[in-house]
Amino acid sequence: MNQPFLAQPQRAGWLSGWRFSPKSLLLVLCLLSPALVWGQTTLYVSTTGTAAPAMAISWAQSTSDLQGAIDEVSTTSGTVCVAQGIYQPGGPGNTTQAASFTLPSGVTVMGGYIGAAGTTGPGPRTSFPSTTTLTGNMISYHVVLMTNVSEDTRLDGFVITGGNANGSEFPDNSGGGIFNMANGSGITSNPLLTNLILTSNQASFGGGMHNQAEDFGTANPSLTGVLLSHNTAIFDGGAMLNWGFGGTSSPALTSVTLTANQASSGGGLYNYAFFGTANATMTNVSLQQNISTNEGGGMHNLGISGSSSPLLSSVTLTANSASSGGGNYNEALLLGEASAALLDVLFNQNTASGTGSATVGGGAMYNLGNGGTSSPVLTNVTLTANKAENGGGMFNLAQLDGTTSGTASATLTGVLFSQNTATGVGGALFNKGVDGVSSPVITNTTFFANQGGQGGAVFNTEAGATVSISNATFGYNGAANGGSVIANTNTASATLINCVFFGNSPGDAFSGLPMVGNSLLENTILANSYKGANWSGGDNLVTNQSPFVDGPGGDLRLKSCALSIGAYVFQGMPTSSVDITQQPPASSVVCGESTVAIPFSVSGTGPFLAQLFRNDQLVATQPGSSTFTLTNVQPADAGTYSVVVTGACNTVTSTAFSLLVNSPMVTLVFNNSATVMGTGVPTITVPDTPGQQFQVLGGTSFGRVIVLDRINGYEVRQNDQNTTGIFPINRLGPFSLTVRADNGCSRTVQGILAKP
Repeated sequence: MNQPFLAQPQRAGWLSGWRFSPKSLLLVLCLLSPALVWGQTTLYVSTTGTAAPAMAISWAQSTSDLQGAIDEVSTTSGTVCVAQGIYQPGGPGNTTQAASFTLPSGVTVMGGYIGAAGTTGPGPRTSFPSTTTLTGNMISYHVVLMTNVSEDTRLDGFVITGGNANGSEFPDNSGGGIFNMANGSGITSNPLLTNLILTSNQASFGGGMHNQAEDFGTANPSLTGVLLSHNTAIFDGGAMLNWGFGGTSSPALTSVTLTANQASSGGGLYNYAFFGTANATMTNVSLQQNISTNEGGGMHNLGISGSSSPLLSSVTLTANSASSGGGNYNEALLLGEASAALLDVLFNQNTASGTGSATVGGGAMYNLGNGGTSSPVLTNVTLTANKAENGGGMFNLAQLDGTTSGTASATLTGVLFSQNTATGVGGALFNKGVDGVSSPVITNTTFFANQGGQGGAVFNTEAGATVSISNATFGYNGAANGGSVIANTNTASATLINCVFFGNSPGDAFSGLPMVGNSLLENTILANSYKGANWSGGDNLVTNQSPFVDGPGGDLRLKSCALSIGAYVFQGMPTSSVDITQQPPASSVVCGESTVAIPFSVSGTGPFLAQLFRNDQLVATQPGSSTFTLTNVQPADAGTYSVVVTGACNTVTSTAFSLLVNSPMVTLVFNNSATVMGTGVPTITVPDTPGQQFQVLGGTSFGRVIVLDRINGYEVRQNDQNTTGIFPINRLGPFSLTVRADNGCSRTVQGILAKP
C-alpha cells in the first residue's frame, strides 16, 4: 500500500557544550556523512546503487549494500528506504548460512519504493504485496534476524522468502523467515512488522517466524497486515512459533492471514509456554488450509507449567487439518494452562483425520487437560461443518498426568454447533473425564443438524464428565446408534435445564440417564424418545401441540413469540413477527473480482440480525435489514445463497439466490517444468539458459506488460499480446499478465522474474 513519507524529527543540541571556530566547524561537518548532520539518518538502497552506505542520501546516490545501510543508521535510529528488487543477505551469490539481514534496535526499514532518481525524498511506494523481496535463497538460516530490539524497530513492506533454518542446534534450526529473540530479565524484543509476506520459508521450528523469550525476557512483536503462506516446519509452528521459555512470547496479530503452512504440530501457529507465557492476541486473523500431521492444524497452544491462553477476536479458522484438533489444539501439562478466550470466532470445515483411537478427534477444537487446565471460554462462536472420528466440533479430555488430575471444562455461551460430523461418537461435542474433570458449562447454545454414530449432538463418557446445559436448543441432530441429542456412558452425567428439542432422530433422543428439567419436548420426538431419560428434574412440558409454526422456506419458528423457555426467550408483550418483504434476485452471473449486491428488506419488530449462507454454510453476519455486499468475488464464491433474518420474535429465510462467477484462471508453465498458479505470482527464478519462455494457460487471449525504463517519472512499457499465451523471457524484473476469456471476463496477475 502507498505510504506517505514522514520527515524525521531533528535532534537538537547534540553539539552543545563544544566550541568550534568557523573553520573547524566546517571541517567537522565535511567529515561527517551528509545524512548524519542535524537529524536522523535516511539512507537509500537499490539493486543498482553504487554509493558507499554512508553516502546513500538519495535514489540517485543510493547503495546496493542493504546491511551496510542498516548498520550506518543504527546509531541514529534512522530509516532505510529500499527500492523494488531482490536482496540477499551477504549479497548476491552468498553461500554463508549464518548471513542474515540483522536489524538493530530502533531502526526502521521500509521496502516497496519505486526508487526513481530525481525524486525528492523517498517518493511513492508500490501497493501491497511489495515489490521488494528479501530472499535467503534457501542458504541463510534466517532471512531477518532481530535480538533485543525496541518497539521503535520497524520492518515494513517486504516479501521475505527462502529462509532455511536447517541447522542442528538452536537458533540455527528456528525461524527461517524471521528470528526474533529477547533474552534476560527486563529485556524486550518487540518490533513492529507491517505489510509483509513471509512465504516459502522452512525450519525445524517456526518455519516463517520464531519468537523466543528466555530468562524473563519479553518477545512481543506486533504484526499488522501480514501474510504467512506456504511456510514449513519439520516440528512445531509451520508459519509461526511463539516460545515463552521462562519468559513471555505473546505477539499481537492484527489483520494477519496464515494460509497453506505445514508442520508436525501447529501447522499455522504454535504458542508454547514452558515455565513462561505465550498468550498471543489475535484480532481479525484468518487461519486457513494449514496442515499438521499431529495436533493443531490451524493452531496449537501448549502450556507446560506455564500459560498458553491466547485471546481471539473476530478470527476465522477454515479448512485446517490435523490428526487431532483440526482447527485448534489446546494442551495443558504439569499444572500448566491452555485456556484460550474466543469472541466472535468461526470454525468452518476443519478436519481431524486421526482414526482408531478413543483419544483422537476434535474437528474444530481439542482441549486436553493432562495434569493441567485446558478450559477455553467461547462466546458467540460458530462451529460448522467440521469433521472427526470423535467430537466433530469439539473434544474435551481430562486425564491424570502422574499424580495430578487434569481439567477440561470449557465455558460456552451463545455458541452454534451446526452440521458437524463424527464417524464415531459426539457429532458436535465429546466430553471425557478419566481421573480428571471434564464439566463444560453450556448456556444459550444451539445444536443443529449434527451427526454422530452415538450422541448426535453430545457424547459424555467416564465419571469425570458431568455436563451442565441450560437454555439450549437441539434441532435435527441424529445418531445411528442411540442418543440423537445426548448419550452418556460409563457413569458420565448431564443436566439439561430450560431446553428445546425438535426434529431429532431417531426417536431415541436420550441415552444413558440424562437429567432433563424445565424443558419442552416437541411432538416430533415424543415417540420412543423417553428411553433412559429421567424426567424428575423439574416441571417439563410434554405436549402434542407443537409450539412451532412453519415460516417462509419451511423454517420453524415459535408461535406468538411468547414462550419463555430454551434458547428462545421472550419477555414482555408479544410483538410482530419478522417477514422478508423483498426477496433477493433469483440469480446473477458476474466476472471474477466484481462486487455483488444481494438486496433484501424485512418487516416486523427488530432489532434485526441478518446472516448470509452459501451452500448452507455461514459466510457473513450483519445487523439491520438492507443489503449484503460481496467484494472481489472469485469462482470459489459461486453457489446458492440465502439470507436468514432474526428479529425480536422469530427467524425467517429468504428464497435462494444463485451466483455464478466467470473468471479465467491463470497458470504459468515454464520450460524448466516449473508451474505457478493463482491470483498472485511470487518471485520466479529462471534458469540461466538461452531460449527461456513461459506459457500462460486459462484464457483465450493474453497480454504482457514489462516496464523497460522510467524517464522523468514516466514508465516506458513494452506491451505484448497474442492468443497462444507464449511469451519469451527477454527481460528480468516485474511483469504483469492479463488473461481474457470468451465470457468477457479477465484477470491480471503480477510477478517478478529473476535468474539465480
